[in-house]
Amino acid sequence: MVGISDLDAMRYIEHVAPTPVLLQFAEYEQYFKKEAAGRYALAAREPKQVRWYRTDHELNDPQCLRDRLAWLTDRIGLSRGIEP
Repeated sequence: MVGISDLDAMRYIEHVAPTPVLLQFAEYEQYFKKEAAGRYALAAREPKQVRWYRTDHELNDPQCLRDRLAWLTDRIGLSRGIEP
């Protein structure tokens, strides 16, 4: 039987490498402590990019969306004509 701890992303983040990963975190996160997000970012191996935004859990800050688009564009060749 699968328990909730089996789904904890912390168990898997160190195994993502060598796949590049973009980690985006909110300064005003309501559900996770900043320290927990920091531990998660440290557990991820290179190649990684870690970005913090002055927003809440939804990460709907325009800069967050632009950074995500730029990261995806570089990785999978999305069109640069798309603007969030």
